[in-house]
Amino acid sequence: MFKGKDNLAKLVGNPISLDIINKEISFFYEEYITFGGYPKVVLSNDMQVKKSYLQHIFSTYIQKDIKDIGKIKEVHKFNNLLKILASQVGNLLNKTELSSLV
Repeated sequence: MFKGKDNLAKLVGNPISLDIINKEISFFYEEYITFGGYPKVVLSNDMQVKKSYLQHIFSTYIQKDIKDIGKIKEVHKFNNLLKILASQVGNLLNKTELSSLV
C-alpha cells in the first residue's frame, strides 16, 4: 500500500495476471531484502536517498548509542567486528577466529 500497489490484491486469482503479480512482488521483495523495512527508507524512491537514510540509522544507533551503552573505547575495532559479524550471518560463531580477525 505504501508503494501505491494495493491493487495487486485485486489481481490475485486471475491466472492471466499471475506473471505481473510475480514481477511486482519479486521487485518489492528484493528491495526489502536490500534495504530493510525502516519506514523512511521504504517510502523513498531514490536509491541514493535510501542509502543515506541507512547510513544515518547506522551512525545514530550503532556507532553512537551502542558505543555509549557498551562503553566501547576502540570504535575502529568495534566497526570491524560489526562488518565481520554481518558477513557471517547464519554461520557458526568461532570466537577465536573472530578475535584474531578483529
